[in-house]
Amino acid sequence: MTLEKIVLVTKRTALEGLIARHGTTSQVKFFLESRGQHFDFYQQAHQAYTAGINQVKSAVPSGMRFQEVNKEHLATFQVGDKDVIVVVGDPGLFVNTAKYVGEQPVIMVNPDRERFDDVFTTCYPDGFARKLQETVAGKYTCEKLTLAQAVLENGEELYALNDFLLDEEHISQHDMKLNLQEKVSGNLLVE
Repeated sequence: MTLEKIVLVTKRTALEGLIARHGTTSQVKFFLESRGQHFDFYQQAHQAYTAGINQVKSAVPSGMRFQEVNKEHLATFQVGDKDVIVVVGDPGLFVNTAKYVGEQPVIMVNPDRERFDDVFTTCYPDGFARKLQETVAGKYTCEKLTLAQAVLENGEELYALNDFLLDEEHISQHDMKLNLQEKVSGNLLVE
């Protein structure tokens, strides 16, 4: 399969969300500090995430098609069969993306080793250029992951890759109905 386009999946940072809610950086700082939280934590997380995104973008070859998609628009985004999906963020962003990508290869880039687990990590920003080159050349292996879906009584849908954890307290409070259907979603590139 020839891969022709990179689809970069990102999400807004917690700091960007707070600024959207409160209007200005100074108001966010006041809001956080009045609750005993540290603005610096949010600012450092934002800087690490945006630095990772910028490093990934700079590694994209100039002749290759490129499109950036925010997590909020994934549900309506059309993934092509010649796209390689690049997720920059935490494992939750990868799981969210897996619902929509089908069989396309996914490169999961962890931009912040201090804050994000390496559960699905393919590489870090400094290794992305090499991983992309290998992927475009067809020199990669994929780990097929099973996407699990749970629908709650209120209609809310929950997704997980490979498994859900249900503790005894929740099992005893609810009637459990199982409708097992296998669906493979997402091809995680592995080292």
